[in-house]
Amino acid sequence: SHTQLQQLACENQLYGDLLFLPTISEDHAFSASDKFLEACAWAESTNISFSYLFKCGIGTFANLGVIVSELIAGHVHSPAESLLWGFFAGNMTAEDPGKWRLCDTYLPYPEGGGYVISWDLVQLLLLLADDLEHFSRDDVAMGAWLAPFTHIKRKHDARFNTGPESRGCNNTYIVTSGETSLSMAEKKRRLETFGRVCAEEYRARPSYAYNCCAWREHGWS
Repeated sequence: SHTQLQQLACENQLYGDLLFLPTISEDHAFSASDKFLEACAWAESTNISFSYLFKCGIGTFANLGVIVSELIAGHVHSPAESLLWGFFAGNMTAEDPGKWRLCDTYLPYPEGGGYVISWDLVQLLLLLADDLEHFSRDDVAMGAWLAPFTHIKRKHDARFNTGPESRGCNNTYIVTSGETSLSMAEKKRRLETFGRVCAEEYRARPSYAYNCCAWREHGWS
């Protein structure tokens, strides 16, 4: 609504961290993948030089210091490699197989709570944008869009707690989705004060090792 837009504009004057995409409606079935491509197009139009794009949800807490330092140090991949880094799902049943039209499961994708994509892949997607199939989920779209390209390093990392259901709290996690503004503020406070994000570590769901080019390497752990 007009009132909401005014409120958002005022907030953006304070923090400068909002990107308005007026051509995309939230009611549009493919708004998530459309928003991702539009945001990428905006990033390219700014002429700001950068090597990676971090996509996350509104309720995602990320330890950007660790993410950036590992990318700079080359711990995640060789700078010459294209990169897709997150927590991958490889056997998720398609929500609407008729619309999906490929098979009864989605192609491997990094769960949408947060993932890192190298800038060369962003440019590739923008180049192909007019021919890409659009989906209701940007993470599923990412798996489908990049599936034909075997040169990409797909880095599965259990420190990304980014699925639709939280795996709990662990001080090794560098990305956690499904947070509230209060829980993110508390995680930030604990990280800055004590060097950890959890008041108490716990596991709500198991994690797994995953080979994106084959199958789960070691099963559930």
